[in-house]
Amino acid sequence: MVASMAWINMFEGAKVVHLAKLSSDHCPLMLEFPQVLEKVQRHRVFRFEAMWVKDEQSKDVVQQAWSLDTAEGSPMFQVFEKLKHCRVSLIAWSKERFGKLASRIKEKRKRDQNIAAVCLAKLGSKFRQTTVWLEDYPVELRNVLESL
Repeated sequence: MVASMAWINMFEGAKVVHLAKLSSDHCPLMLEFPQVLEKVQRHRVFRFEAMWVKDEQSKDVVQQAWSLDTAEGSPMFQVFEKLKHCRVSLIAWSKERFGKLASRIKEKRKRDQNIAAVCLAKLGSKFRQTTVWLEDYPVELRNVLESL
């Protein structure tokens, strides 16, 4: 079996086991890995967030990252390295500036659903008790939100 040095280093301790021939003249091979295999770190896909453009600091982050020195190489290699610097800088800046957005959005959606459920429950009971005029809705909603 042939493997590159990078593969061998990544899957250190892997073994090839030759299984018994059944009906073919070829011998099946089984690849065994050690019991504890560290997770192979996958890189997440980089996505530029449109909200970054609205923040004044983002331009400075990109300019600073773009101006960093790069290793010698072809012009295309240098552009690639500069883009990599920008990606790393923007991710670090975004975490510091905005925190974990996905979890914050999820929390706020859940909170909004809870508020909507409480409002519907309160307004539903109000409908059963008396007739409510349209101009009373905002006051009722404010009262429900303040009581949370």
